[in-house]
Amino acid sequence: MSAAPSVSAPPSESESAAPSVSAAPQPNISEEPSESAVPSESQQPIVSGAPLSEMNIKHLDAMSISEATPVLAPPSESAAPSGSPQPNISAAPSESAAPSESAVPSVLPQQNVSAAPSGPAAPSESAAASESPQPSVSAAPSESAAPSESAAPSILSQQDVSAAPSEPAAPSESAAAQPNIYATPPGSAAPSLSSQPSSHAMIDLLKEKEIRFDDRDVDEEDIGEGLSKVLKLSQVVELISLQYNRFTLANGMISSALATNATLRELDLGDNQIGVPGAEKLADALKENRTLTTLRLPTNQIGDDGTKALAAALKVNVTLQTLDICDNLIGDIGAARLGGALKSNKTLLSLDLSCNYIENKGIESLSIVLSPDDNNTLRELNLGINHYGDEGAESLASCIKKNKSLVKIWVNRNNIGDEGGLVLEKALQSNDTVRELWFNGNSIGVKVYMKLLKVLQGRRE
Repeated sequence: MSAAPSVSAPPSESESAAPSVSAAPQPNISEEPSESAVPSESQQPIVSGAPLSEMNIKHLDAMSISEATPVLAPPSESAAPSGSPQPNISAAPSESAAPSESAVPSVLPQQNVSAAPSGPAAPSESAAASESPQPSVSAAPSESAAPSESAAPSILSQQDVSAAPSEPAAPSESAAAQPNIYATPPGSAAPSLSSQPSSHAMIDLLKEKEIRFDDRDVDEEDIGEGLSKVLKLSQVVELISLQYNRFTLANGMISSALATNATLRELDLGDNQIGVPGAEKLADALKENRTLTTLRLPTNQIGDDGTKALAAALKVNVTLQTLDICDNLIGDIGAARLGGALKSNKTLLSLDLSCNYIENKGIESLSIVLSPDDNNTLRELNLGINHYGDEGAESLASCIKKNKSLVKIWVNRNNIGDEGGLVLEKALQSNDTVRELWFNGNSIGVKVYMKLLKVLQGRRE
């Protein structure tokens, strides 16, 4: 049996093999940690900084913080830097004080460093216990020196960061997401995909059917190249929404990609800065594109000249069904050009020209071409909030009498009085296809108002 350590007197020469409690224990660095001391890949702690390839971003996003990060025991201030497993070489606790948290050995099986003999003498019984997975702090600690339950390590729930082998750290939740234009919340800084989008971002985007990037205060310089690549490479994207930004389309990057895209169904560029140059580029794309069915361009200052380019595209386009160009400074000239396009276009179902500057001449030009001989496909026509009054209402009434395709018409807020209201009421009596006529916000009196309501009663689908 090996000699027990003496507290009151220094060891004699014959007892030099027994370690002294007051002396700092020497680490045994000759032995390699057992295989059980090295955690498997599933046991290794997740810490921030790992390459993206080691984790599934979407899986990480779906995990809670408590699920993604194990409970880590704080290392002592004197802990060795991460690398290969390091032994616990902190001084043995005195008899009167319990060991601090930093002095408690790591939960990974450690070698008994305090009980290792300093010379050739045989190790004590406590030193022999190093083969077991439970670490020993001192050769023979007294009852007062034993660590408390709160200080004792839990092998199941805690890991010693300093003892774990260094691995490429996994990304935290904030760092895991790659630049992703469909996941960025409104009002946040937009990621730049202009030069070299990350492979992970591109892969994610190419899998998405809907990409929404509204209200980001960006333009082609920020994400134009990334979007053009998505349009060229994606085989599933059906909707792209870019409302409330600064796109102009003037450089042709996005429009040229749209021309060859074979999957996109809806493009929303509302409240940007398209203007005449952008409308012309977009019109060129519409002449070649064969899949886009909905184009929304409200509030883009395209004017009559931009409308001219779009009207020319409508003459040859055979897929577009919905065109929204409200609030675009369009006057009678632009309306007349669209009317000319509707003569030959047989696919457009909905046209929104509200909030523009169309007067009676523009309404007359549209009304003429909406006869069954010229166009019998348009179903919805929004002419609300313009400037045509009773004269425009009369021109529209002549169209309603003959047209057999229109189902919904908006004439609200156009300064139409009783005269124009009565003309519309008579036109509806001879038309059985119009289901909805929105005429609120005009100067129509109560009697005429009630007549219009009566003739429309029961017509809504």
